[in-house]
Amino acid sequence: MKHAKRRHRTNGQRAVLALNAVACVVCLGLAAGLTWSWQRIREIPRIELGAELALGEGDGAAGGAQNVLIVGTDSADGLPDDDPVRTGRDAGVRTDTIMVLRLDPGAEAAALLSLPRDLYVPISGTRGSSRINNAIQGGPARLVATINDALDVPIHHYVELDFQGFRELVDAIGGVPVYFPTPARDRNSGLWVPEPGCVTLDPVQ
Repeated sequence: MKHAKRRHRTNGQRAVLALNAVACVVCLGLAAGLTWSWQRIREIPRIELGAELALGEGDGAAGGAQNVLIVGTDSADGLPDDDPVRTGRDAGVRTDTIMVLRLDPGAEAAALLSLPRDLYVPISGTRGSSRINNAIQGGPARLVATINDALDVPIHHYVELDFQGFRELVDAIGGVPVYFPTPARDRNSGLWVPEPGCVTLDPVQ
């Protein structure tokens, strides 16, 4: 009894199979990456601002310009109790960095407005005026309302970065290069740069 000859795959068939295998591996890798990214995004703390954020009318409509309020605070929440950042720190939250990022997809442009912390404005929800960075004492919603009321700038999104978040950001980008024209030493923080030049500072520095 004769056996049928086994048909061998052609080079083209082998190439198609190899391509399909690579595509499957890539798809699995992308799925794992998206799952990891989504988990990390879900871990970002959310701040409820209620009705203070603009509803997206006019400039803020879908596809229109959006204003993002970026705030840097000196909050040490999330840091260990023995962290040097906590040394001598009193209660309360202050902010030295207040910026409005305007993104305009239609013009394919972005603009950044930095508000000086000493800018004297009426503080929303109170009967007086003060430096704009004092508005954060009433919470993020009061700061958003103050900028909207005093400067007529609607805020569509709010981002707040504290000490822990800043450290994580510096770590994610592999440090921040800073040029020192001369040797530098700060006895309070322990910073010691013995030689002038460009030094990449790590998150703790």
